[in-house]
Formats: sequence, structure tokens, C-alpha cells
Amino acid sequence: MSNADQNTPRIAIIGGGPAGLVAAVALARRGVPTTVFERDAHPEFAPRFNPDRSYTIDITGHGLRALRHIDATSYFDARLLPFRGIQYEDRVVESWPEPGWTGSRGDILRALTAVITDRHKAEIHVEYATGEVHCHDAAGWRRERSPARPTGWPVQLRPDWVCELVSPR
Repeated sequence: MSNADQNTPRIAIIGGGPAGLVAAVALARRGVPTTVFERDAHPEFAPRFNPDRSYTIDITGHGLRALRHIDATSYFDARLLPFRGIQYEDRVVESWPEPGWTGSRGDILRALTAVITDRHKAEIHVEYATGEVHCHDAAGWRRERSPARPTGWPVQLRPDWVCELVSPR
């Protein structure tokens, strides 16, 4: 291992949902390599409809800022429907003048996966179908349906838990 390799932080991102993938891309843009551990299958091979997670998500506000930060808006333009505003009974009751998108969680994951594949394949490694874990928090151990907590990683992020920093005891 070279000195450069020894000085580069090893970061594990636990959870390959939208927040985890955006965090990985943001770090990759700064030259920080990451490994993302995701419990589910790769979004390209996962079912398009999941009754537990198939609902429409509108991406505006903070989501729009995050996608601008990682320069991914063109991927969303190409893969998701434009968000036009709040709708009620098939008509827009409050329009949205800024860019935004609407789509399923799977659509969002596929767009972010394309960003990683096209731009950050060398800096981001994603491991899919990693199973369950017993996670530690300040109150003790609890079982979660989330990817296995990797060992040997000095820095671990759990973006789905409000970007909780997880480190070994």
C-alpha cells in the first residue's frame, strides 16, 4: 500500500438509497473513494414495482440542490418526469416554476446509478444484496433490515439515518 493510499480515508456508506448514492458521488467528486453497501438487489435488476416502495417521489428544494451539487440534473432530465407542481384531481393547483422531477424510488436509484457508472466508477464501489445487520447506537444494539456493517472501515456513514456517522467502538 502506498503512502497516498494510506492517507486516503476509507469510507463505507451503509445503504444505497438516494441519500447514500448522492453522498458517494459528492465524496467521489472530491477524490474520496467509497464503498456503498446496499441490502437490496441492483436497481437495474430489481422489480420495477415494489409494493413497499412504489410511490411517487417529487424531487424539488433540497433534493434539487443536492443534484445540482453533484452535477446530476441532466441524468434526471433524461430519466424522470418533470415536476410541474402540486396536483389535485388531475389538475395543477400549485405550480412549481423551478426544475424538479417526479418518479419512483427505483427511477431515482437508476438515474444515480447511471451517474456513478458514467462518471465515478473508479471512486465508487457498490455491493448489492448484502443482507441484514445488528447496528450499534448510543442506546445499545438493535436489529435493522439494512446492509451488513462492514469491518475494517474507519469511517462509516448511514445516510438514511440522517447521515449518522458510525464508527467502531
